[in-house]
Amino acid sequence: MRCPSIASLEAETLYREALDCRRRELGDTHPDTLTSINNLALSLYRQHKFDDAETLYREALDCRRRELGDAHSDTLSSISTLANSTTRSGCTARRSPLDACQRELGDEHPDYGDSCYNYAEFLMEQAQLGESIRYFELAAYAYEWSYGADHDETLDALDRAKEVKEVAVVGGILVVD
Repeated sequence: MRCPSIASLEAETLYREALDCRRRELGDTHPDTLTSINNLALSLYRQHKFDDAETLYREALDCRRRELGDAHSDTLSSISTLANSTTRSGCTARRSPLDACQRELGDEHPDYGDSCYNYAEFLMEQAQLGESIRYFELAAYAYEWSYGADHDETLDALDRAKEVKEVAVVGGILVVD
């Protein structure tokens, strides 16, 4: 198991403090509280505390479903985040939230871009480089449509696609455009 850095542990402590304060002051269902839940979950995920992270992601998703409904962009974002963090589920299970996000928001929505980007990262971890490139490019399209060609998110998604292509070439993997 990977040992978390001191900075990661400090970040976790600060995220827990922020979450406790927001729960106390704003309540469990306030959007800022749910953002704090996601921030803490991400910190835990990065420390490889996957079960703890998943529990928090599920809490945020359940609350958003109750308060906002299944079709709301924040709920769809939570579905995507949970799917991408659940290391035990396969690609098909992860694809389902992405399909829902595309259906509800369309190809040009930045939340769909975020979902594609996250799915591309997952595919990369699974060594599915060709598919990963495709989803980084879909993310770039959504970001370009929403923010413009020179926006940081657009450029980042394009850079990630290029990096994966380079890895594929070095690894001798044929990537068909």
